[in-house]
Amino acid sequence: MPEKIPLTAAAMAAYREGKLSIPPRARTVRDPSVYEQTLPPVIPKVVAPFTPDQVASLNRYQASGRFHEFTCGNAECPRFGPGFRLQPVLRAFEDGWHCPAPGCGYTQDWAHAWMADWSWET
Repeated sequence: MPEKIPLTAAAMAAYREGKLSIPPRARTVRDPSVYEQTLPPVIPKVVAPFTPDQVASLNRYQASGRFHEFTCGNAECPRFGPGFRLQPVLRAFEDGWHCPAPGCGYTQDWAHAWMADWSWET
């Protein structure tokens, strides 16, 4: 069971820096000093540039259908909106994630480490 820690300013700073995952309900606490939240452990990340093996694992992960894929986060993406059901699925390259939609340009430079080391397959 995850350790209970107070939702402090330090925890919120770690969340904003991407070092800590906080459940959505924790963000709605009006006075964090009064409550304790059960926070999940920090999930390690990898940051671009990715190795060729990481790129292969990330793209296989995206195509596997086992988990939700990383998708384009650009609200102005040419392939997001009327006529399109879902946001485009990102593709991994050594310099990071890229949206495949022509003219979009959305990129992301990180992934969860477990997505990049093939451990998601087990």
